[in-house]
Amino acid sequence: MSIRIRIIDLRRTFIARVYSRDTDRRLRQVWFAIHRRERDWAVVFCNALDLLMETSKVDRQRISFADGAGQIAWQRTAFWTIILLDMSAFSEKKRHLLAAALLKSARYSD
Repeated sequence: MSIRIRIIDLRRTFIARVYSRDTDRRLRQVWFAIHRRERDWAVVFCNALDLLMETSKVDRQRISFADGAGQIAWQRTAFWTIILLDMSAFSEKKRHLLAAALLKSARYSD
């Protein structure tokens, strides 16, 4: 029996959290994503928000959800993207849950 360990998966998008600030009323995070091909971030994040039962509204490179209290914006280049997440609604636990779900969907989307 052999075991194969795959540290680098080419299908996965490498995303690093560059900045995170959490207060009682607001959560702000900045992510840096490195990818080999261009991603449609609006589809990736809207699918994740639909699974979390949040209505979303897309406007170019920005998605607002939770009646405008949360937003995801991104600046895209050929090989990397800077993603900004800002939420000022929900409880602290739900904000962290939403941030983790969005980060995971960005990492593992095809």
